[in-house]
Amino acid sequence: MAEYEVKFQIRVPKSRNPNTGAVKYAPSGYSSTPVKVNAANAAEARKIAARTEKVTKAKASAARGLDYDMPKPRVQITDVSRVSPSRGGGSMGGGSIKTPDEYGGIKKGVGGTRRKMNKGGYAKKKK
Repeated sequence: MAEYEVKFQIRVPKSRNPNTGAVKYAPSGYSSTPVKVNAANAAEARKIAARTEKVTKAKASAARGLDYDMPKPRVQITDVSRVSPSRGGGSMGGGSIKTPDEYGGIKKGVGGTRRKMNKGGYAKKKK
């Protein structure tokens, strides 16, 4: 199970077509912080996030401002991203010493085309 960060938006009914009954929705203006959920994949994370307490409370508060005959607010999932191990507290492997060419060379403010090592040798460019 991986940890996913799900961003959502509450949408409220804006208008209703009197002939067909079709409803148009608009953003509610509710500013939300992302919800973190544990799920096997992104599709499952969407479903779990829609049922969290934070989302249901946001829907309920948006519904309070509507007329009694309007439909209920909807939740739109805008983004589902997997939380990387470095942000989530997991461990990652170590890196290697990069040469200035890999950092962008002289133009980015790093020394020459090769980097001198402490013990006297040069760090060779990786292939």
